[in-house]
Amino acid sequence: MILRKMNIVRKFKTGNIPSTANSVIVIDEGEGPVVYSLDWKVLIKFEFGAFVSFISDNTLIMINQKNECHFYSLGSFSIVKEIKSGLDRGNFIDENSYLIQNTNENILALLNLDTEKLLWSKSLLFEEKLTMFAVFGTKIIATPSQRQKKYCFNLEDGNLDWVLLPSDLNIPVRCNSLGNTYLVDNVLIGHSEDMCWFGIDINTKAQLWDCKQPAKSLGGALSHGVFHSISIYEFETSEEQEFVYIGMDCLTGEIKREVNISKRLRELNVLKKEKYGMYDYFNAISVGQTHLFFAVDQVLMTLDLSTCDLEIVYEHEHKISSSKIHNQQIFVSDNSFNLLLLKGDQLIHDVLTQ
Repeated sequence: MILRKMNIVRKFKTGNIPSTANSVIVIDEGEGPVVYSLDWKVLIKFEFGAFVSFISDNTLIMINQKNECHFYSLGSFSIVKEIKSGLDRGNFIDENSYLIQNTNENILALLNLDTEKLLWSKSLLFEEKLTMFAVFGTKIIATPSQRQKKYCFNLEDGNLDWVLLPSDLNIPVRCNSLGNTYLVDNVLIGHSEDMCWFGIDINTKAQLWDCKQPAKSLGGALSHGVFHSISIYEFETSEEQEFVYIGMDCLTGEIKREVNISKRLRELNVLKKEKYGMYDYFNAISVGQTHLFFAVDQVLMTLDLSTCDLEIVYEHEHKISSSKIHNQQIFVSDNSFNLLLLKGDQLIHDVLTQ
C-alpha cells in the first residue's frame, strides 16, 4: 500500500459509510450499531439488527428487529420517545413527521410522530411505487423507481399539485427518463438519459432552464447549490477521451466552471482502461468547501475547486466504492467490506458540507 498526503486513522470491518451528525458517528460492524463521540468514546451500543432510520444534530431515531422505534436525544443520549407499535414503510421528513406509503392499499399518508396520529391520508390514483422523496417548504417531490415521472404533493394536506412528464420539458434532446431527484431551494433539478439537465419551479411547475452536458458522466455530487461532476467528451478527430470537470449552478443552470483534467489524469497514470463507457464511474465522490474528492478504482484523488489542480491523496489495495467527509476527515469504503477513516493535510481547511 502506498500512502500519499493522507493516513489511516481508524479501520472498521464494514462496507457501509457511517451515519453522522455534528457530534456523533454511528458505525455498524455487524454486531449492532455503535454511537461514538468525535474523540471515539462509545456512547451507546445497540443490539444486532437495529439500524439508523433518521439522524439530525439533535435527534437519533433507531428501529430494532421488532420494528420498535426509539428516539434518542443527542444531548443527553437518552430515550426521549418510543413507538413500540412500529412504523409502516415510509420516510422521515424530520424528527416530528413521517411519510407513509402503503403500497397494498395505494395510500400516501403523513404521520405526526408527537401525537402518533395521521395528519392526512390520500388514496393515490396510480400504482407506481415511489422510491425517492425530497422536501422543501410545503412541497414533497416523489419519483417512481423508473424515474419516468415526478410527482409534487402538498405537505400540508397531501393533495397532488402536479405531475411532470418527459413530454412537458422543452429541451434539445430526446427524453424518456427524468433522472434523480435533487432540490435546491424551490428548484427541482433532474436530467434526461443523455445528461441534458433541467430546472423546474416546484411552486408553478414552470421550466426555468436547461443545460446540455456530455452524455457520458462519470458521477457527481451536489453541494451548496452547485452540482460538481466529471464527464467525458469524445471527438471524431481524436481516439483519446477527454475528461472534464463541470461545476453547474443549480438555481440558474449556468456552467460556473468547466476544466479539462485529462492531461493531469494521464500524468498521474490512474486511467487503467483504454475507453470509459456509459456504465463506468469514478466512485466515492464527496465535496468539501475547497476540494472535490473522487476515486478511480483504488486511487483516491482531490480536485482543488479554485485551481482545478489534481492530486493523488491515497492509494488502496482494494477498489474504493464510496466516501463521506466528516469533521475534517474522510471515511472511505471499499469493495472488500472495509471502512477506512483517513486524515491528512488535504482536509485541514475543509469543512463538512454533506
